[in-house]
Amino acid sequence: MVVDVATDTATNDWVPSPRHLLRVACIEDVTKDWAPGSVLEVGAGTGDVTSRFVARGFNITANDMGDTSRRLLRERFGDTITVVDSLDEVPSNSVDFLFAFEVLEHIEDDLGALTSWAQHVRPGGQLLISVPAHQRKFSDADRAVGHVRRYERTELTDLITNAGFESVEIANYGFPLGNVLRHAQTGARVVARRRSDEAGDEHDRLERTMDSGVRTAGPLNKMRSILRPGVFAPFAAVQRRAFGRDWSDGYVATARRAS
Repeated sequence: MVVDVATDTATNDWVPSPRHLLRVACIEDVTKDWAPGSVLEVGAGTGDVTSRFVARGFNITANDMGDTSRRLLRERFGDTITVVDSLDEVPSNSVDFLFAFEVLEHIEDDLGALTSWAQHVRPGGQLLISVPAHQRKFSDADRAVGHVRRYERTELTDLITNAGFESVEIANYGFPLGNVLRHAQTGARVVARRRSDEAGDEHDRLERTMDSGVRTAGPLNKMRSILRPGVFAPFAAVQRRAFGRDWSDGYVATARRAS
């Protein structure tokens, strides 16, 4: 089964946001020299990033906490990837890569989670994750999708190191378009006098987390036809020059599992 990453749309209400497309561009930049291997992807959502690595020849085992997400992954990819209901199905020290995109910020015990996932990676295997950057930017938009934090560069480095990885490298993506979009989103909320309440309890937060992986807001759905990587290529070229700065709203990190 060949998945066309440009045109495939699983039967769901999720479309890539501009921020997501900038994140994907960063991920592709930092992994451009990686040879294909076996991957465990945690929190795969509906498989947009998954599809890009499938197209590059990577062998993906994917998991998501949401039943709907796992169903959509199976419908979208068939037997091209392996979808597991539990990470217990994945043997220890069995994969070359661990991926987790926009997952850790949803988890109270992020160190415990990352340490647990790391056990599935062979010594010397690679970690690839993304998280939102800068706690001072934590806002109603974060609360709406079940985030419990954003990260600073040193905090993220410590987290990854303490989970058993080394040689951490972090790119800050999104500048300058991501900054403009964040301010526009904040302004729109002020004009509309709209505020997202804190999750009422842990169950509510988990529901928001799972929903964020399969559903996006109405305005983005109306822009589906233009939300494509090619449209954002010029912005991806600009952000590449600022990977080493802390000028925007997201991090993509790589590391190697310690022997």
